[in-house]
Amino acid sequence: MIEALEAREVAARGRADRLPERIAGPSEELSQVEAELSRLRITRETVDEVLSEGPAAAPTPVGGVEAAVVPLADLAPVLLAAEAAGDATVTSPALRCTPRWG
Repeated sequence: MIEALEAREVAARGRADRLPERIAGPSEELSQVEAELSRLRITRETVDEVLSEGPAAAPTPVGGVEAAVVPLADLAPVLLAAEAAGDATVTSPALRCTPRWG
């Protein structure tokens, strides 16, 4: 009888020892999904705020020059060519911190 109880105890201890390993994976996945949900919630709240503000105001001219919206795909080659030519504006530290797309 004692041997049977000891065998059951050993088996239960083995299952208990393996549980943390089995729990670690789902716990990590849960943390990642919760982080994703948090980012999505913040994004939705930000979009709601922007949309509730109504249309954006027209850009204010800087130095008498009207601002223009140019697709990045059109602008990137121009900036890269200016940089290659040594244009100091394009090589400014502020612009160099901007990630290059495409």
